Amino acid sequence: MKNHENSRPISTTSSLRGTAALLADRRLCPFRYAVGLVALFIPLAQGCGDSSTCAMTATCRPSDKGDARSAADVTPDSMGDAGADDSDSEADPDLIDGGSSARDGARDEPSTSDGTGGGLNDGATRIDGGAETDASGNNDGTLRDDAGTGDRSDPVPVTDAADVADAPFFDAFGDAPVDTPPDVPVCDASPDRSPLDEPCLVDEAYGAFVSPRGSDITGNGTRAAPYQTIGRAMGSAKRGRRVFVCDDGTGYSDPIVVDRSTDGHTVYGAFDCATWVPSATARARVRPKAGPAIIVSGLAVGITIENFDLRAADAAIGASSIAAKIDASVGVVFRRTRIASGKAGAGTDGSDGTAGGDGPPAGADQLGRAPFCANASQLGGIAVVSTCGATGGRGGLGTLSTFGPRSNPGMNGEPMSGVSPANRANAGTTCRSDTFTPGVADGSRGADGIPGVPGASAPSGGTFSATGYAPSLPGADGTDGRPAQGGGGGVGCPSSATCVGPSGGAGGAGGCGGQHGTGGGPAGASIGLLSWRSTVLLDKCEVISAEGGAGGRGGHGGAGGKGSAGGKGNDGFDGSDPSGAGGLGGEGGSGAAGAGGNGGPTYGIVFAGQRPTQMGGTTVARGSGGPGGAGGTTPASAVSGSSRAADGFLGDANYELSLP
Repeated sequence: MKNHENSRPISTTSSLRGTAALLADRRLCPFRYAVGLVALFIPLAQGCGDSSTCAMTATCRPSDKGDARSAADVTPDSMGDAGADDSDSEADPDLIDGGSSARDGARDEPSTSDGTGGGLNDGATRIDGGAETDASGNNDGTLRDDAGTGDRSDPVPVTDAADVADAPFFDAFGDAPVDTPPDVPVCDASPDRSPLDEPCLVDEAYGAFVSPRGSDITGNGTRAAPYQTIGRAMGSAKRGRRVFVCDDGTGYSDPIVVDRSTDGHTVYGAFDCATWVPSATARARVRPKAGPAIIVSGLAVGITIENFDLRAADAAIGASSIAAKIDASVGVVFRRTRIASGKAGAGTDGSDGTAGGDGPPAGADQLGRAPFCANASQLGGIAVVSTCGATGGRGGLGTLSTFGPRSNPGMNGEPMSGVSPANRANAGTTCRSDTFTPGVADGSRGADGIPGVPGASAPSGGTFSATGYAPSLPGADGTDGRPAQGGGGGVGCPSSATCVGPSGGAGGAGGCGGQHGTGGGPAGASIGLLSWRSTVLLDKCEVISAEGGAGGRGGHGGAGGKGSAGGKGNDGFDGSDPSGAGGLGGEGGSGAAGAGGNGGPTYGIVFAGQRPTQMGGTTVARGSGGPGGAGGTTPASAVSGSSRAADGFLGDANYELSLP
């Protein structure tokens, strides 16, 4: 430490050399030190009086009144910022170094040859408040803050240019001196700055923390007590704040839902749960049990999602798997994020048709009546009706021979349309001894019902909206088989003039048509990203769609029902003509099969409006379109052989789909 007595004058030139030396020693000059250095040059623009000194920097330009040498080359008392002591002059209120009106309140007292006294000539340098003096007025050389409450640095004497170069730096805002410029980072909290770029952002001052082991009940969003769900953290953070998410391998089962209430957030998933240190290769997994992994709607500011693995689950039957849905939002940014949909749901299989009912068996009422002697007539066997209305023909009357015709025909079975051949007359018409009426005594078999018509494929392709994908229509259903015609009624015959002849038996009921098979259901879609009227940026991302769902199988048709046997006729008296039996009912037509459902599509990205921007090597991958469902089978019948309904169409597959 140099005493004032041994100090040598410092000229303006030597002061500048000292300043240059100081700058050379301090290779980096942060802003706060630059402010202090500016003070070194202020006196160069000022004039010094004949008796004044420039204690601030020990430099000044010559005044207009005095000799330039005497005015500039003066001996400083200190290098203090304020409150320096003018030991060689009287107190002057206008002195920039403080004089008697020092900013820190220190007194200026005349110097003594031994360096004692209340002044600063003992070599203590003041920057932020001046040296403290003890009760005796001796300066102990200790630097203190403005309140005089504590040491700020060791005493630093500055008396010449070399000392100026070796002097410590001081905070431009009044902080303590430091030996070298400290590395004090300025945290850039701009919305586009990531913790990977600015580690200082990983702090409770900038956002909330989330861990799978946290708690939404007892947590407060700090690293020590994080929340458990991303939604809880986003709801607690103010707009524009950050959410820091770690993953210990457990992942998160709740989707990320962003709406106007959480607009403007940034969510980072790159953190280790033990250290909270981010990594560019780490990704927090979000895998809901159903539905999208992230849903964004109605944002006016935007959202940034960094370092996540967003995976939608495989979809349920007939449903779609969409990993990310963005609707009516701007400023949506995904960075270093994988967006992957699951497999789309398959279409439902069509229902198989049931077999048509058989005709009910003949009972006592369907039998022809026996002859008896009376002046009367008797009815033939009563027709039987199946559940679908296929009716056997009624048997012919038994009569006296003196009444009318030689034969009493039975009735035709019903229906006579929808059968093959149509309009068949199948009643028994002629008794054995009747040579005038052509025909036979027994009723004949009913015509078989016509099979149903197989279902056709539905038009390919579904429709998109902001809510997702609506599949195409299912494959068309087949139609039911038609009922068969009932058997014809047997003929009734006369006996004699005094006895009634036997009546004819009723025809059997026709079989019912088989029920149709229904069409297979359409499959869902697999979509990585659905952007609807939104602006989306994908930076260093992977967008992946899986396989489209398989179309549902068409339902098989049901077989037609069997016809029942007709009622028997009866014998006549003493060689008279017997009555005819009822005919067998026809077989019902087969129900037709339903068509297969269409396969579901797969798209990496689907967008309506602006195409999502892709940068940084973003990749888009897709799966394969789902196969169409197979058409059902129509079983063989008495009319036709078996056949198959149409198959569904193969689902579309593309990396991108642009919608109007």
